[in-house]
Parts: sequence; C-alpha cells; structure tokens
Amino acid sequence: MLLSFLSQAQVGTRNQRNSYRLQQGMTLSQALRLMGPAQRTEVNPLSPQEVVYTYDPPALASSEVAFSVGPNRRVTHISHGLD
Repeated sequence: MLLSFLSQAQVGTRNQRNSYRLQQGMTLSQALRLMGPAQRTEVNPLSPQEVVYTYDPPALASSEVAFSVGPNRRVTHISHGLD
C-alpha cells in the first residue's frame, strides 16, 4: 500500500514537472510527446471546441495537472496542479 502511494506520488511529481515545460501554442503532438498519454481526455463543457488532457497530480495538489487544446490542435491553457 505504501509502495503504491509512493509510486503514485512520483508519477504526479513527474507530471507536474513536465507541465512546466509545456507552452501555449505547442502542437498537440509536441505536448503529448512531452507529457505522455493522458489519464483522462474530455471535451471542455465551458468551451466545447477545446479538449482537456488530464494527468495524475502530485500528492496534496489543489488541482489536477492538465492542458487544453483548441480546434487548431494547439495548447491553449495549462494547469500545473497548483492553480
């Protein structure tokens, strides 16, 4: 159980660290190459033309690590798990 928690914490920390390397305007391919496959992908209910790619957050984070991609397949927003 503790090993699972520590492993999950490492994944979340890596996701957060990689999210700081993302930049608005990057292509979806560039972002996925940096972040890897998302744990969850969904259409943004407030902006249906955007797709949100969500990743496991670091331990005790206040929100998820995620990035949004607009209809031009470029990154429009980045959440580092703290905002």
